[in-house]
Amino acid sequence: MGPSASTASAPLSNRQLKARMKQAEKKLEQCSHVNQTPFRSAERNFKSRTPPPDFSNVIYPSSQPVSEQLVPVQLTQDLRMLSPHFGTSDASWEQRSHQAYVLKELPGKSPTHDNEDRHTHVILLGLVIIPNPFTPTAQRRLIQHCLSDYPQSPNTSNLHTHYHIPPTGLWPLYEQEQNGTIPMDDPRHFVAKKHSNTDAEEEEEEETTQRTLAIPLKACDDTFKPDMQVTKPDPPAASTVPLLSATDLLRRLRWITLGYHYHWPTRTYHLNRRFPVPDVVTSLAKSVVCAIEQVGHDGVWKNTYSAAQYQPEAGVVNYYQYKDTLMGHVDRSELNMEAPLVSIR
Repeated sequence: MGPSASTASAPLSNRQLKARMKQAEKKLEQCSHVNQTPFRSAERNFKSRTPPPDFSNVIYPSSQPVSEQLVPVQLTQDLRMLSPHFGTSDASWEQRSHQAYVLKELPGKSPTHDNEDRHTHVILLGLVIIPNPFTPTAQRRLIQHCLSDYPQSPNTSNLHTHYHIPPTGLWPLYEQEQNGTIPMDDPRHFVAKKHSNTDAEEEEEEETTQRTLAIPLKACDDTFKPDMQVTKPDPPAASTVPLLSATDLLRRLRWITLGYHYHWPTRTYHLNRRFPVPDVVTSLAKSVVCAIEQVGHDGVWKNTYSAAQYQPEAGVVNYYQYKDTLMGHVDRSELNMEAPLVSIR
């Protein structure tokens, strides 16, 4: 008899069961981790192998029926009418062109509201979720920008610290490698590494860096306050990075900065390194801010930020491989905490 369509997993041994029980107990212990914030607890849950992650509370805005934690609200503007970069309208889009949600916590779900009526819903103020407003063509065009255009100079990436990235980015080299115009024995096949300091120079530079980092390094801490005047030395190149081709380096691309460059060690911006935010990104962000103006829920909360005064000045493009994740976090590096943060995923 052939294998069935659904095969049950093998039973666990006593040793495996004990290991899973210990892991589960450790996840519940508040003092078992140095950083036991709600975000980090969620991260440890979703990355856990033993026991397997619990996805029962994961919310999918596009799923049907809609989760009871999502409260429908109406956008004040049609995004595709505000910016052509979302794509063209059609009958399907017109049915949901103003659709959005705010998120609520269900009674008994959150340990942070012990003094509140457990029979009332707590609206998470400030978060507006817009189900995918892009057409497939518009999505592909935006991905193309992120791979071929935005990594170009003057924008910088995590790779610039260690490699001499061409001003045109890695994409042209990648295309040449893929179509065979740069053979393996061609020196251009590999992207040159930057010179790294000697051990003595690295120790001296590390001491200098530690003296200049006068602020906490955890931007998610409640007490974090960005010190814009702190010295911001560029991280030194590492001597241990391998010599790689553009194809291999693309898989190691994690982020690029747009507009004001971001200094990751101090979690602050380089105010003296300001460059234009790409027109497409500006158009998308301003359209979202315009569409959520005056959006709220039942008098509990309303977004009163004026879209007319909004101007994108900085952004980060994150790149993900299959095993990469981005967990919840709080951006406290912004100089203007009133302006909306627009996240496109």
